[in-house]
Amino acid sequence: MTSIPDRRTRWSALAGGVCVLVLAIVAVRGSHHTWSWLLFVWGMLIGPLWMACAWVLADLLAAAAIRPARIPAEQRATFRHNRWRRWWIGYTSLCLVAIGVGVTSAGLDVAWPDLLLTLAFVVFGLVLPLAAYPAAKRRLANRHDPAGH
Repeated sequence: MTSIPDRRTRWSALAGGVCVLVLAIVAVRGSHHTWSWLLFVWGMLIGPLWMACAWVLADLLAAAAIRPARIPAEQRATFRHNRWRRWWIGYTSLCLVAIGVGVTSAGLDVAWPDLLLTLAFVVFGLVLPLAAYPAAKRRLANRHDPAGH
C-alpha cells in the first residue's frame, strides 16, 4: 500500500505533465508559425525513449539486488509487476511532457525545446544513472553480504 504523500506526489507529477501539454497547445494555437513534423516527432519520442532507458536501468539495479539475495522467480515477477504499478504515473507524466515539448518545437518551428529535452535526457536519463550504477550495485551487494565475501 502506498503512503498518502507518495500518492500525492505521483498524481501531482501527472497533473504537471498534463499542464505542460495543455500550455504547449495553448501557446502554439496562439502563434502563426508553420508546423514541423520532424520537430514534433523528435520531441515526442524523447519521452518513450527516456521511459525505456529508465525501465532498463531499473531492471539492471533490480537484478543486482535480487541476484545476491537468491529471490525466487515468482517473487521477482511480483516485484516487476508492482514496480510498473508504482511508476506508470511517472512514465506517463514524462511522455506528456515530451509531447508538450514536441508540440512547442513543432508549432513554433524552433528546435531549442527539443534540444533542451534531449540534453536533459542524456544527462539525467543516461549519464548520471549509468555513472551511479556501479556504486549502487556495490552498495546492494554489500547489503546482502556485509562481510564482503
